[in-house]
Amino acid sequence: VTATNKVNKVELRRAGFRTDEPVWWTPERGTAYRPFTTEDRTTLLNAYTAHGRENALDL
Repeated sequence: VTATNKVNKVELRRAGFRTDEPVWWTPERGTAYRPFTTEDRTTLLNAYTAHGRENALDL
């Protein structure tokens, strides 16, 4: 949180899904949130690479 007790969204965006903390996500619109697994992480990273977007992860 910030000094005024607001959620620090910038830091959350920087960490994204590359964190040791639990991450919940919805892989498709209209589906319920569920835990982000190691398999999900690998699939998502491979999708970034397949589309030539791995540099976007470093922002």
